[in-house]
Amino acid sequence: MTGQNRRDDFPLQFAATGRFTRGAPRNARPRNNHEVLFLRSADGRNSRDDLWLLDIDQGSEMRLAAVDSLLRDDALLPAAEQARRERQRESGTGITAFDVADDGGSVVFTLAGQLYLLRLTTADGPEPLADRVQLSLRQLDVPGSAVDPRLGARGIAWHGDGRLWVCAPDGGDPRAVTPDDGANWGLADFIAAEELQRQRGFWWSPDGSTLIVARTDDSAVPQWWISDPAQPAAAPRQHRYPAAGTTNATVSLWLIRAFEPDAEPQPILTVGPDAEFEYLAQVRWSAETMLAQLLSRDQRLSVIVEIDPITGAAHQVAQWSDDHWVDVVAGTPRRLPDGRILTVRRDPDCDHLRAYADASPISPDDLEVRSVVGADDLGVLLRTAEAPETSDIVRLDNLGDVWTLVGGGWFQATVEHGLLITTGADLTDVRWQTRVHRLADTGAALVGTIRTCAELPPTRPRPSLGATGTVRYAVLLPDPLPEDPDRKLPVLLLPYGGPHAQKVIAAGPAYHEASWWAGRGYAVVIADGVGTPGVSPSYERAIAGDLATVALRDQLAALDQVLVDLDGLLDRNRVGIMGWSFGGYLSALAVLARPDRIHAAVAGAPVTDWRLYDTGYTERYLGDPARQPDHYAASDLVRRAPDLSRPLLLVHGLADDNVVAAHTLRLSSALLAAGRPHSVLPLTGVTHMAPQPVVAANLLRAQADYLDTYLQPRRNSSAAAASSVRPSDNAG
Repeated sequence: MTGQNRRDDFPLQFAATGRFTRGAPRNARPRNNHEVLFLRSADGRNSRDDLWLLDIDQGSEMRLAAVDSLLRDDALLPAAEQARRERQRESGTGITAFDVADDGGSVVFTLAGQLYLLRLTTADGPEPLADRVQLSLRQLDVPGSAVDPRLGARGIAWHGDGRLWVCAPDGGDPRAVTPDDGANWGLADFIAAEELQRQRGFWWSPDGSTLIVARTDDSAVPQWWISDPAQPAAAPRQHRYPAAGTTNATVSLWLIRAFEPDAEPQPILTVGPDAEFEYLAQVRWSAETMLAQLLSRDQRLSVIVEIDPITGAAHQVAQWSDDHWVDVVAGTPRRLPDGRILTVRRDPDCDHLRAYADASPISPDDLEVRSVVGADDLGVLLRTAEAPETSDIVRLDNLGDVWTLVGGGWFQATVEHGLLITTGADLTDVRWQTRVHRLADTGAALVGTIRTCAELPPTRPRPSLGATGTVRYAVLLPDPLPEDPDRKLPVLLLPYGGPHAQKVIAAGPAYHEASWWAGRGYAVVIADGVGTPGVSPSYERAIAGDLATVALRDQLAALDQVLVDLDGLLDRNRVGIMGWSFGGYLSALAVLARPDRIHAAVAGAPVTDWRLYDTGYTERYLGDPARQPDHYAASDLVRRAPDLSRPLLLVHGLADDNVVAAHTLRLSSALLAAGRPHSVLPLTGVTHMAPQPVVAANLLRAQADYLDTYLQPRRNSSAAAASSVRPSDNAG
């Protein structure tokens, strides 16, 4: 196959392989100190994940649960499970999550709302793993549809049809332990799951006798409707959406004695519109008590409360504030072995996020902490930014010294039973790798790599990383470069450029799509400017009150620097921009505000009116729309509609319940009213992600054809922009 054919086939391969992640191991979790459970599909184009076991010492693996033998079709998911997956941007199918007992003897998971229990024992010895494993797998006969099952020391709990249910360890005696009162028991509320990194809604006590359960009452939250215009006979779907300035859900924590049938749920605390605090951010069992982090509505004040699992009494044990917002950091709060409470906070003296024990910082003042991986008697395991483009795993020992365990790239990690499992890559890798390390005093020995079945990408990304001031950027160029020295390259900006996410990272697999664009003849520029994480808290807070001005400024600063670095190679009069979500917002903003610099744009799922986006995210950065209307006006795109003078393609999934399609429709209406030509590509049945391979592949082709039309008009495109998307391509 020629290089050109490989590039033409890339959109379908990229989509069918889930961006080259299908077949890769994921959700790996130690079962004990020599075995690891994980999920993986059969090959690089199969989205159905099975449950597997890895024996580290032998390097052998065994499939424990094969989805195809358990279920023919998992498309009919409970609504609560569909919502959970959407909040987590989960595009896989089959077994997408599991829980394992502390002793490793039991595993629970769901398929299409059915609850499964796997019992597992392994004998020691030199025999092959399959000969040493004894297992039993059965579907439990429980009422209704099960979501997010969790194992406790004395039973199993799960969410089902608005209530929390428990059963015995063998699946017997299933019963609801919460009332059918119209509220949602045992699931994370929308803001917690979408904006505060909390995906759970109930927690077993260490002894398995009690549960702490979140109850969500969203009856006062504005009621929106998500419809499918392609199915006019279908009723629209109700969606409670807390848009900026509107009413949030009322969330309360309750103590439930799971195996005392006559015991009533006991209230612990409440957050929401009528409470002192608005948000339940994080909840974590720590030793024999539970810690919960609460936030005020403006997110400038945070407290940690400790909950007694016997009495349900809650008392405050920590409090701190911030002039802009308090950061919610994964892995916190938790108690250290010496009893102090571990949090991560902004230290204004050094302008870094630091690990704190009680009220004292314990991590170095020159180290940016991203999250907490774990803690033990030897210290704390942290995910840090040694440089903005890296995500390293380090140990902070009890003397305050930092030891890098895994670094030089971009890594996520989990730790349990003395095993550290990392998933990540560096700039030399073309696929993500999941590796197992055994912890030592100040190090971590690599003891295994979980085999990947992901397809080998046809691209070999070669990003060149650079910086101008604090703005980091990556550049990818065609290989080979044009032979004609007079033929200058068009430039394509591919930003996200907003809070919570980075695109300029030291990991090769992150650049496959950008590499394909470079192969089409573009000089690709990806920039992370102010507002993105990894540099400092003040860098993230520079967007407070205005999501537009400085974010766009930094994208153009990166462009200017690349034009200088590659003087004579790039055409400054052919610059395009394309992005999704916040990147879509930036793309539309750029072509509206700076037509002198940006000559064509594709904006996917853009926020165009921040009053239509959720409370937790929007008010953190822009404040209350009733009190700070100027912040919303400065960041608004709809009011800029009369300024459009360059080509703009708006793309939006009509089933999106996060950035609803009204954003694109309102901007399009304003553009039409102002007499500004533009294009709109509606995606039927598509949410905030486009997991359907045909849709995703044809969407990428459509975007390429559109940009080629205006930036590479002489390119031999497969179809003209006006006919690049056939009607069937939009079918969800």
